[in-house]
Amino acid sequence: MSCKFDWNTQSSVDIIINVFIIVLSINVINLLDLRPGRAGKAFLFLSMIILLFADWSYSILPLSLIIGSLLVYLYWDLKSYVMMGDTGSNALGVVIGITAIFGIR
Repeated sequence: MSCKFDWNTQSSVDIIINVFIIVLSINVINLLDLRPGRAGKAFLFLSMIILLFADWSYSILPLSLIIGSLLVYLYWDLKSYVMMGDTGSNALGVVIGITAIFGIR
């Protein structure tokens, strides 16, 4: 049950589309990080959509680990004690994008 990504069989169009998906997901999560908790809630919403359509292989394991840690972090973020910032929202966007590419085939 490994991911089915192989550079030899990927066309250049597939690679461009995959890069576009990752960049789009990074920007979506980053743009939503204006108010406390908004990026975290958007990440959880998009994660649930991906989990509905995923093939349940090992490619969704990083997503499930981030969901668990985000649920703990979201309590502090909603009360405005801490701020996620660009680094945190970009990391969440990368996880969503890569999981969308490898998890949904």
